[in-house]
Amino acid sequence: MSTNVEDDQALSDAFNIASQRNSSVIVEQYIRGEDHRLLVIDGKLVAAARRRPAHVVGDGVATLQALVDAENHDPRRGVGHENLLTQIKLDEQSLRLISQQNLSLKSVIPAGEIVFLKPTANLSTGGHGDGRHRRCPPGSALCS
Repeated sequence: MSTNVEDDQALSDAFNIASQRNSSVIVEQYIRGEDHRLLVIDGKLVAAARRRPAHVVGDGVATLQALVDAENHDPRRGVGHENLLTQIKLDEQSLRLISQQNLSLKSVIPAGEIVFLKPTANLSTGGHGDGRHRRCPPGSALCS
């Protein structure tokens, strides 16, 4: 899956990659924003989790590659669903996303800066969820 495709060349590249994996390709509009998973029972919101794509946070010293390596050494990360979190694998899509942020794997990331490595918040690609219940203001689209 490719998201946030911003020009004709990126669209062509994304289509070619997708068509190598499957003869049917779906193209949809991308809507930027937070990813939330909601649990509604009997019309009532009982739980909400914000999901975030795989990312690292800079420390002002380490390269992006070193930050990814350190993140993958977190004992909570494993292969597939064997553990709480999944290891982050840098693929073509990751490298394109890194490039779109005007970075490379050799870039030193400023302290506190977040670098997203995947465009989607899937746990199976290294993303993570914040499972704390969030209060929603009445009438919020999040609570609908």
